[in-house]
Amino acid sequence: MPAWVEYGGAYAVAQLRGGGERGAAWREAGRGRSKHRTIADLADIARGLIEAGITRPDLLVLAGASLGGVVAAGCAIAHPELCAGFVTTAAPLDLLHLDDHPLGARWRAEFGDDGTRESRAHLRALSPLAQAEALPAGALIPSYLGVVLGEDTRVRARDTHRMVEALRRAGGSARLWTASGAGHGANESAALHELGLTVLDFAAELTTESTTESTMGRAR
Repeated sequence: MPAWVEYGGAYAVAQLRGGGERGAAWREAGRGRSKHRTIADLADIARGLIEAGITRPDLLVLAGASLGGVVAAGCAIAHPELCAGFVTTAAPLDLLHLDDHPLGARWRAEFGDDGTRESRAHLRALSPLAQAEALPAGALIPSYLGVVLGEDTRVRARDTHRMVEALRRAGGSARLWTASGAGHGANESAALHELGLTVLDFAAELTTESTTESTMGRAR
């Protein structure tokens, strides 16, 4: 990240309701049936960065790992006008089938799944994969990089594969990358550096193309 900033990039860490940054009330305000607030917070932060002149929608890439990937994907699909692309790493993107993942049963309460008809409807509206699979052809879709971890023992790769397929069917640009040798936890520094470089390469590709197009537009 220091190199990214040194070469003119900007980097922001989003503190969202549902996280543990500001105590128990902050955590509960974005948990369970209130999880939609976490996605709304990320959208508001994106708007704030744009309004402050720190970035533009065509230069903004959202990224999230694990459960944070659900938030990044949900925001990008629901608000495609706010970003050029999004990245998820080892994310359980299908909230309707959390139990398919080795640790998925532990996450049901996080997203408000109590097995009732009402909670299933809530999950369908919140699930990034369900949203992606419902997109019509030609919809506005930010570019997507789906990262899976080769040694992941918590989240299966299936959801990310399906997300790539769904976005491609709708006409979007979506790619898959596997971090071989990396797991869902402590990793060697070499694996982390490779993962970070892949994400930044994706962001640089999107934003460099956008900057070049904007400059050419002004020149004409």
